[in-house]
Amino acid sequence: MLPDQKSRPYGLYVIGFIGQCKLVWLVDTGAMRNILSYECYNRLPESLKFPLHEDGSQVSVADGCKTSTYGSGRLLVKIGSQDVNISVLIADIEDSAILGMEFLSDVYCSERPVQIFFHSQEVQE
Repeated sequence: MLPDQKSRPYGLYVIGFIGQCKLVWLVDTGAMRNILSYECYNRLPESLKFPLHEDGSQVSVADGCKTSTYGSGRLLVKIGSQDVNISVLIADIEDSAILGMEFLSDVYCSERPVQIFFHSQEVQE
């Protein structure tokens, strides 16, 4: 499993898989883009890494500070029982990964929406 750097007392999180790598994703309606932390990207097996394309994106984190970005690419993620090909930005963030409005809009408008079931219990890793 890829590490998650911080405890998660608040927020909406889902479990997703990149290949066989389990990852906890924050679902964040305040984020426009999907973001994978630079640390998690570097820990992916080489077979799952993708070339980073610089797109000039900047990220402001929750406290308003800007953080470094390293580029973007496309990634196949399994959420629930469905595989979804998403665009992700690689950046220095505290969470392992963030599903932003880009993901939520894509799956809402797709022909085959992703079903995500939320439970009131804590995420079990």
